Amino acid sequence: FSNTLAPAMVAGTLAALDLVASSNELRKRLQENAAQFRAGMAAHGFDLLPGEHPIVPVMFGDAALTARIADEMQRQGIYVTAFSFPVVPRGAARIRVQLSAAHTPAQIDRCVAAFVAASMSSSARWSDDLAFGTASTGESLWGIRVSGAERGVSSRQR
Repeated sequence: FSNTLAPAMVAGTLAALDLVASSNELRKRLQENAAQFRAGMAAHGFDLLPGEHPIVPVMFGDAALTARIADEMQRQGIYVTAFSFPVVPRGAARIRVQLSAAHTPAQIDRCVAAFVAASMSSSARWSDDLAFGTASTGESLWGIRVSGAERGVSSRQR
């Protein structure tokens, strides 16, 4: 047996198809928004999975850190979703950002700034097991050289 689609879903789908067929404006704006976000995040040293699509995974690796940053982002009014094991492979925790054509350049800049602030906040301290190279170089995301002890990381945690 099968269920029929609700008339509102059919009407919405037909309207969306009409929009897509009639103009490339929204698609172009969506691509521009994704490119702006990716460029802004990359400029601040965030690790992004490659691509041009509007769903952008921001990689953190550590599940607890990823959850703290996502919580801080939400406190700042930016809705993001953290994913960790078993949804993604162990050690590949990430925050997924979904851009739309409705986002303005100012909103995208605010989101990038919120990521920077959230990752620098005391509730989201960097740890040695991040994908930002801190374990091997001792440098933070922003190029400030700090030791594990200065970051509050004990030798047992490293």
